[in-house]
Amino acid sequence: MEQVIISEILTWQQAAVAIVIIIAVLVVPPVINYLQNRAIKHELKPNSGSSTRDAVDRIEKKLTEHVDSEAARSKAIVERLDKLEEG
Repeated sequence: MEQVIISEILTWQQAAVAIVIIIAVLVVPPVINYLQNRAIKHELKPNSGSSTRDAVDRIEKKLTEHVDSEAARSKAIVERLDKLEEG
């Protein structure tokens, strides 16, 4: 079997480009994933009111207030109906 000498196939510039491409393929996806996860985690933490978490908290608070007011309103209607039925 004949030995192949790398320097006969590639110049040092080509080898450098190949190494850079290999490193980029191995490093860039995890870095992008890390940055995306970091941005998502940032949105899930409350801040001055502009995060997704803050918006969800506001919606939840308003929904709870609405449900509570409707429950009180329903109770008042039932009480009025009971009084009307009694006479």
